[in-house]
Amino acid sequence: MAKYVNFTATAYVFFATYVVAMTAMSFGNWSQHIFVNPENSHSNYQLTFNCIDTPANKRTFNDGYHVIHHLNARLHWSEIPEYFLKNKDKHNDNLALTFRGLDFFEVGVLVMTKQLPKLAEHYVHLGSEDTAPTRSQIVDRMQGWLRPLPAGAAKTAGKAD
Repeated sequence: MAKYVNFTATAYVFFATYVVAMTAMSFGNWSQHIFVNPENSHSNYQLTFNCIDTPANKRTFNDGYHVIHHLNARLHWSEIPEYFLKNKDKHNDNLALTFRGLDFFEVGVLVMTKQLPKLAEHYVHLGSEDTAPTRSQIVDRMQGWLRPLPAGAAKTAGKAD
């Protein structure tokens, strides 16, 4: 096509947009799966996290409820928030991370810039107030879940739950 049209314009329309789109999608997917508990990498609750109360959920068909996506990918997007509310105790019992007011890109940027204490400010404890972890404990958990998985652990990831 570049032979019949301006090469520079063709490069921008096809190549540049491809690179930008693939970079954004790769960063988004990486961000969605950045926290994996190396000691329980088979648990869908500990392979990803939820983003609630963020405008991005309206644009992404509630993809911010990503733990639920891993648990039941066939659930219709409009039913996901209600499902989350009905099952928040399971999320709490299985140590699922939930953040309020951030989307996956924002979580990824905060992690890449080593701002875990700021990210911890958005953490939502789904259990009773007396069992809520401190910010320091939340930061420690996130740091632990950022460690590389032991060799072979990724092969079994997501097969339970």
